[in-house]
Amino acid sequence: MIPEFKTISVEYRQSLAYVTISNGVTNVIDADLMGDLLKLADWLDATPELSVVVFQSASPTHFLSHADFGLLKMLKDNGLYDRSAAGLYGDFLRRLRAMPKVMIAKVAGQARGGGAEFVFAMDMAFGCHDSARFALMEIMMGLLPGGGGALYLAEKVGRARALEACLGGADYDAVEAERFGLINRALPAGQLDGFVDDLAMRISRFSTDAVATNMEAISFNDGDMAGALDRVPDLFLSLIQQDAFDRCCQRYEELGVGRSVNAQKDWRFWAPSLSE
Repeated sequence: MIPEFKTISVEYRQSLAYVTISNGVTNVIDADLMGDLLKLADWLDATPELSVVVFQSASPTHFLSHADFGLLKMLKDNGLYDRSAAGLYGDFLRRLRAMPKVMIAKVAGQARGGGAEFVFAMDMAFGCHDSARFALMEIMMGLLPGGGGALYLAEKVGRARALEACLGGADYDAVEAERFGLINRALPAGQLDGFVDDLAMRISRFSTDAVATNMEAISFNDGDMAGALDRVPDLFLSLIQQDAFDRCCQRYEELGVGRSVNAQKDWRFWAPSLSE
């Protein structure tokens, strides 16, 4: 059962969930939203059949903003902001990244500070060409990205560009973000929902084990390419021995895909039916 939330809502369909952030117009990360995000992480962990999660915003101008700096200062001034509190948001993002689920950010509007860190921690992110803006602006508050955003960014774009973003604190629009590698694609407003929905639905119809194992294969290269390549046959073997592969093979033959020139032109339109 989906928990009750104050600042987010969840629409859940089989293997796919849409999480909509709705914490006022600006979606500041305050105590209520942080509490809901932690509760959401618990629910995601306890829902193994879920393979894809799409995050979006109810606000047309803000995807997700920075932390509530006034709250942080009050906690600090009262001696309540300790190491545990400082690591709360970063631990949440690490939990999301560790889950065997595809995390996708569909960004329309601004994502600054902790909001940008959230986007950079996702497996994939897509931005509205007209409205999406991204900025690690913590330097302007005399801080650094406390959720690990600098590391996630450096992983995506390299040290030099990560330094430019973190030390400059400037906004990147969706086109710049795509060019720098901050997001997967910048899409026109009229195409963003359709593209992300199509991608998420397609992934969600594939075997959850296959999705998780593909993610593992992409993620476990930590600089040791030879060691990573050695693990690929083991992962492949673990999947080919599962019933899901047998069912897909049967459907593949029933549909006559291998002999159809038209079907071979674009796998996107028929591939999901293999899982039916």
